[in-house]
Amino acid sequence: MKLHKYILSLLVLFTGVQAVPANAQKITISSETGQILRFGIDAERLWFWRPGIGGKLAEIGVKELNAAFVRVAIDCAYEKEEGVKNEGAYKPILEMMGEMRKANPNIKFFASPRPLFNAYNKKESLAKFGKEKAPWTPYPGWITGLKEFGTKKFDVKKLARYFADYLNLMHKHGFDFDYMDITNEKQLATAADMVYLHNTIPTLLDKGVKMPLLIAPSSWSIEQGTNFLNSLDPKRGQDKGFDIASTHNTGGKGTPDEFVKAARRLNKEAWSTEMHGWVGSNQLDDIKNSTIFWRHLRAGFTGIATWLFYGPDTPRDHPMVGSNKDGSNIIRKAKYEIYKKVANTVNLGNYVSSTSSVPALMPTTMKKDDRMLVCILNTSGKQVDNTTVELPAGQKFASDVEITFWTAGTPPTGENSTLKPAGNSFTFNSPPDSLYCFVFKISRQAGVGN
Repeated sequence: MKLHKYILSLLVLFTGVQAVPANAQKITISSETGQILRFGIDAERLWFWRPGIGGKLAEIGVKELNAAFVRVAIDCAYEKEEGVKNEGAYKPILEMMGEMRKANPNIKFFASPRPLFNAYNKKESLAKFGKEKAPWTPYPGWITGLKEFGTKKFDVKKLARYFADYLNLMHKHGFDFDYMDITNEKQLATAADMVYLHNTIPTLLDKGVKMPLLIAPSSWSIEQGTNFLNSLDPKRGQDKGFDIASTHNTGGKGTPDEFVKAARRLNKEAWSTEMHGWVGSNQLDDIKNSTIFWRHLRAGFTGIATWLFYGPDTPRDHPMVGSNKDGSNIIRKAKYEIYKKVANTVNLGNYVSSTSSVPALMPTTMKKDDRMLVCILNTSGKQVDNTTVELPAGQKFASDVEITFWTAGTPPTGENSTLKPAGNSFTFNSPPDSLYCFVFKISRQAGVGN
């Protein structure tokens, strides 16, 4: 029996021909189209952005990978003391954004407050706050209400001016924003404050400056974000302060499904503005931990911003791309290649629901126009054979199936092959802890199905 399975696998690999066993387990694709999908990258922290090779890093991030947006920083260092502005604080951010635009003229930008502690070195922090790390806040201390600035409470009027100054300044340098976070994990702004910001910021913008869609609450945990959304009463207009619902999954409790349900109650898109958890210092971890990505998509998330996209060329959990200072060693990790496969195939396409009769196999199905992408993660350490992927009634294959699969032993780019579908299905064998991505064109059969 084992020999038979091995020969069957070789037959598929080298000829692409596969018969469908009568007793095949199934992954069934629905005819139901779900949420739109937007895949972006995170460049809010620039700890491992290398200006000397910025052009190459930008090409990897938004040209090789078809990113929909780049998340960048609103830096407290610009105005650490009220009224004392340092435009030089934005020099590295503007340079990075310029490289991104050169690499992809159509790239959109997403602004997000960078935490205060990044604006002070240890010496400055000790002098100002009496400790080596500044307090956790997404805004300068004179907005937050820190005692070291002679203030006692959060000031939303000053925050509106601070956000407008940022948008005006960046516009003068040639950059506008499609999206902007109201906060970053620590939520000081109430629902009423958010409505004030939504209504007031446009009145403070210079002529020609674009007002971005506002995103909130970008909470530390999914539970915190879900609770905030569920606390809002649309009848009282409490949901009018932001356009897109967002969360991080840095820690704590909550599930992606719960957050999406809460966002949909308010008719908002659900975004993960820092998707933590897709971590790994080796390829096996990159494959296995991709489950957090698939869970978000299956739950109904629309926007995905990875966390700390750029990193060093040494093992580090979150980065998808690693490099050394002179650029002589640039690494595209398996998680980058997986993310690129998805973004380059279906960015700005739609999720499609699918089900699996095999508990160990997690399918995630997406499509854009007539191209469908089916990614199937084997979440177990066991081989799963003879699983059939079946199209819904009324749809048929309009091409061969292109396969890319990853295991611990494949190159980071995965290994590629093709197969010919049989009827409206195809069958594959899944090694332990593997990820398969199948790409093919579909068409509708006249007079059948939807």
